[in-house]
Parts: sequence; structure tokens; C-alpha cells
Amino acid sequence: AMSVGILYEKVLCADDFEKKLKISKDFCQFLNVLPVDEAVAEKYAELKNIYESVDSALLWLCATAIVNDLVLVSSNPETSKVKETVSKKF
Repeated sequence: AMSVGILYEKVLCADDFEKKLKISKDFCQFLNVLPVDEAVAEKYAELKNIYESVDSALLWLCATAIVNDLVLVSSNPETSKVKETVSKKF
């Protein structure tokens, strides 16, 4: 859910945002958007206590991946700092 929010944030700042917002919403219909629920929030808090210097938004993504037993694909080098996350770089 946080990734969708970040996508919409970027789209709203873009030129011709109405057209791009429609395209983004159409794209998101094909996604299985995972909620930020209590289990994710609890895992986020645990991670934030361990990795204080890592960006909070990234830790929310890591927490979502861990709780849902997913691999996190990222180009962000900070992702590898979170040892609990199975990550793949691209």
C-alpha cells in the first residue's frame, strides 16, 4: 500500500498528472496491494529499533515483505542492511 502511495505522490507532481494518474490507477488494478496491518506495524517497530538510520519508508516495505514471506526487489543499497529481509538487487 505504501508503494502505491509513493507512486501517486510522484504522479501528482508530474506534468499532465490527470492522464498519468489514470494510467497509474489502471496499472494498480492488476496489483495485489498488501495492507499495512497490525502485524506489519509491529514488524516495522522492531526493525526501526534495530536499524534506526535506515529510511522509515524502506523499513515499512521490509516489514511488509517479511510478514508476507516475500522477496523484496530493490535497487536501494540500504535494503541489504536489513538482514531479516530476503532481497534481490536489480
